[in-house]
Amino acid sequence: MPLTPRARSEGGPCSGPASLSLIHSILGLAVASGGWRTPGVHDLAGLDVDQHGAVGATRGSRRIVRTHLAALRVGTAEPVRADIPSPRKITSWIMRPRETLTENQDERLLQVRLACPDITRACDLARAFADLARHQRGYLLLEWIRQAEQDAPKPMKGFAVFLRQDLDAVTAGLTLRWSSGVVEGHVNRVKTLKRAMNGRASFELLRTRILKNGP
Repeated sequence: MPLTPRARSEGGPCSGPASLSLIHSILGLAVASGGWRTPGVHDLAGLDVDQHGAVGATRGSRRIVRTHLAALRVGTAEPVRADIPSPRKITSWIMRPRETLTENQDERLLQVRLACPDITRACDLARAFADLARHQRGYLLLEWIRQAEQDAPKPMKGFAVFLRQDLDAVTAGLTLRWSSGVVEGHVNRVKTLKRAMNGRASFELLRTRILKNGP
């Protein structure tokens, strides 16, 4: 269907606000296929674009879209950016067990791995370390450190160096069923009570609250 003014006024595919990046994508596909001479593409290039990137029929300037179309014709236009997931989202996909990922999440993580060899290696090592921690396989820690020191990305190499400096303690933490987690929990509880009562009550009341709500 040609992108004519009448189509826009009747609620066609370009009626109402639209994303400027979407317009650029459509123009890019048209130029790549040799179809930029069609009336529909010329009509699309004549849309109005306001300062916020919204496309309409009555406001803004046509210059932005027309300039982009001209750059596409001579091959100097910047490529349209892909929808790249945030580092936090990629990290969550890596650290979660693979069976808990949705099909879409697993596919997007695979795309990220293929696009960046460093992320691929970091993903493999991170999942291996998470497996050590979940299943308490401390006897495999030294081999993991050697692999990380050999070809891991720089931040992970630094992490491996720190682990080696306190190897016995880390190995014990990944092997034995005992830990200092309970003690640390009580320390945090005492700190929370102390901050809440700072400048408001006496030491005797703080002592009473700690002993009353103790383990």
